[in-house]
Order: sequence, then C-alpha cells, then structure tokens
Amino acid sequence: MRFNASQDQELRLSAFAYLRSLLLRIGGLAHRNDLLDGFEFRSQRFPLRHPQMGIHKPKVLESALSISTAFAVDPASRPYDDHSGSDGFMRYKWDGLDPQRYTNRALRLACERQDPLIWFQGVAPSTYLPVFPVYLVAEEFSEKQFVVALDEEQRTRWQESDVIDLSLHRRYADGVAKRRLHQPVFRARVITAYESRCGICALRYPELLDAAHIRSDSDGGEPVVTNGISMCKIHHAA
Repeated sequence: MRFNASQDQELRLSAFAYLRSLLLRIGGLAHRNDLLDGFEFRSQRFPLRHPQMGIHKPKVLESALSISTAFAVDPASRPYDDHSGSDGFMRYKWDGLDPQRYTNRALRLACERQDPLIWFQGVAPSTYLPVFPVYLVAEEFSEKQFVVALDEEQRTRWQESDVIDLSLHRRYADGVAKRRLHQPVFRARVITAYESRCGICALRYPELLDAAHIRSDSDGGEPVVTNGISMCKIHHAA
C-alpha cells in the first residue's frame, strides 16, 4: 500500500531526524550497514539507501527518498559523472539510458513534487557523508540528468525567472556547492584517510579535526585527499 502525501512527508522528516541522531552518535559519517539497516517508522523498517543502486525508492513511496554517489579513488572512473554545470548547480545522472526506468521515474516525480531527498556522498569504501535535504529542480533530458539544489534558498533562486546578474547567480551557486558539498566531502575524505587522527599529534577526536590543504585553493590546490592532511585545530592554527 502506497503512502499518501502527508504520510510521505512524515516519513521523509523521520528519515532526516534519524540521520541527524545517527551522525551525532557516530561522528558525522555513516557506514553502509547503518544505512541499509535504516530506521523504524510506523512499525516498519526503512533502509535509507539501496544496497546496489544509487537511487532508492521505498515501495510505499511514489518518488525517490535518496540518491548516492559512489566513492572512487579516481572520480573519473565512476560510471556516473555527477558534476556541477556551467551555472554552478550540481547535476545527478539518470540510472542508465532509459527515461522510463522506474528509478528515473522516481527522480522525475521527486522533481515535479519538489520532494526533499538525501544525497549520500561516498568518502571511503562503504562510508558516506549525507547531505540533506536536497531538491531536484529541473531535468535536462538531452543530458540524461537532473539539476540539484543543495538548500532551500538555492532551490528558490533556480525558480527565479528574472535573474539580472548571471555572474552573481553563478558565484552564489558555487559558494553553496563549496560550503554544503565540496568542503564537507573533502574534510570527510581526508580525516577518514588519516583514520580520524591528527597527522601531527595523533589526537583522535573527529570533532576537533580539520582537513588542512597542503596547497591552498588560491594557489590552485585541488580538493583531493593527496592535497590534504588531517590536523587538530591547534596544529592547524599554528
């Protein structure tokens, strides 16, 4: 039996609340097993992501609940190129090439209804950084992908039809992507690579660790693990 609109939204809010409590308990990153085990809602258990596919739609919902981008040492080796467009907004690729595949239809409906989603970013094998809520704000059919808004204001800005300064629009979108996605993913990957320890003093409190750039952004440094070192806030400041 499918949930109605009210039950659908209640389930999504419960998923977000569970995920927040999980991340507080385990330090900001989620393991694959925790996501597959999921949470309880109305005496049923609901996984937060699909065990094999990147798009997850529980049977009781009509649209997708979560999307995932797999971890890869070399991002170019991923089968799906989830990336930012020329406007600074992120893109998420279809599942395969068939627009009527049920996973793609689940994303299309989430886009039409503006249902909030969870985006799981792989930062290490079986380890994810959840970004939520995110919204699909448009489908680019010819490119076989959806446009992703990373927060409520970005979703509103996409819907504005009277954008005057396109460069300002792009800078804002780039800033949101950096703050909500790229920087947290970089931090999570670096700290995970250092096994949640400071690379100088071996302090093991993830909440007190930063991902320090070896070569800064302004000098052309890339947000990749080989350009980062896990440092406690004292050594990073020093």
